[in-house]
Amino acid sequence: MFVRFLFILFCLFFFYLAEKKIIWAIAFICAFLPSYLIRGRLLLFSIPLTLLEIMILILFFVWLHQTIRDRLSFRKIPLVWLISIIVWLVVATIALFVSPDLRAAAGRWKAYFIEPILFLVVLFNVVKTKQDRRLIFIALGLSAFYLSLGAIYQYITGQGMISLEAWPNQLVRRATSFFSDPNFLGLYLGPVVILIVGQLIEQFNKKQKKQFWLIVYYSVIIILSLLAIIFARSEGALVGVIIGLILLGLYWRVSRRWVIIALIICSIFIIVLTPVRSFLWQKVTLRDFSGQIRLRIWRETAIMLSERPLFGAGLAGYPIVMQQYHQPFYSQQLPLVLDIQPFPHNLLLSVWSELGILGLLIFIIIIIRIFQTGISTLKKTKNNKLGIISLLVAMITILIHGLVDTPYFKNDLSVLFWIIIGLGMVISCTKKQGEVAESG
Repeated sequence: MFVRFLFILFCLFFFYLAEKKIIWAIAFICAFLPSYLIRGRLLLFSIPLTLLEIMILILFFVWLHQTIRDRLSFRKIPLVWLISIIVWLVVATIALFVSPDLRAAAGRWKAYFIEPILFLVVLFNVVKTKQDRRLIFIALGLSAFYLSLGAIYQYITGQGMISLEAWPNQLVRRATSFFSDPNFLGLYLGPVVILIVGQLIEQFNKKQKKQFWLIVYYSVIIILSLLAIIFARSEGALVGVIIGLILLGLYWRVSRRWVIIALIICSIFIIVLTPVRSFLWQKVTLRDFSGQIRLRIWRETAIMLSERPLFGAGLAGYPIVMQQYHQPFYSQQLPLVLDIQPFPHNLLLSVWSELGILGLLIFIIIIIRIFQTGISTLKKTKNNKLGIISLLVAMITILIHGLVDTPYFKNDLSVLFWIIIGLGMVISCTKKQGEVAESG
């Protein structure tokens, strides 16, 4: 009873926050995207909802009520994006009814598709100025801050998840922070780190007044987040972040020379040192223990998709459908029977499995549209290029990690994905409409 009372009290607090200062409510959600871990049920209907979902629903209906009440104009989403979003939702709805588990599919449908788009709509209409966008980045940084502290605490105290996947010759502990899996931590922190690095670089822009507290804040978050990713031993996240940092470093004139020098030195070390070269080759060719597991999962998934190319397994149907395709996995390094995974550890295969071939096609179109919009905006503006670059590089980080994992089908990751798109749309539309959103 007391927990339910606190839950209701929090909902009233968030409703008040959204009513008084909606941009702060948006930032609050960004700061606490991992709040999906707190679960409850909607009164009267007993519908399972997470705290993140409840905040998004409150935010959307408060914004909609304020817009109608105050007769505010809706900001028009660009037609190409509007069509893509509608098709995305239609395909997800079809996948909902294709699923062999309608209840589980309905949960994913609302949490991974409907609610992220509702949040996108509010963000696109409310976030207009550079200060608004900065507040979003500060909030995302806060989420990375406490998640990283949790991971570092686990490392110091010897907690976390015991894993054999990355290093099968010995038991190792991988930090998970508040999540149940270390990869969840890397999937979240990877793109956020890149966004924060972009904000830190922007603080050294000659045309912008430096804010010392922001420089310290961003620097601390970057350091802690990198440590957390290392302690989580999330190789996909680490590779994605390294490539993202290289791209940002090459873009920033101040660091470009040093990044090139570092790349040359690293290349020499790789060529000269055989153990390093052999280790990297083993990782790239997926000959290590983790790579062999993923290759087996991908083969089984490919067989399933060859027989069900149109609809895949349906939303939440992958673990059920794969029962007839799954074969026990035995490693020469370690005898292990591999259970069926929730997703096939690859972003494109996961989208195809969950949404079918049409879902895969519209997802690829959305990714292409992200970069088309970003490049088009870069050509038309002289200011805030770094903002667009950091968003594009963050998406590249997601896609790189998506080669070996699934950085979308999770409550926080799906919202984060559309936050990146939404901020890009905001900057693009600001330039097209000639708004004075960069002032102040």
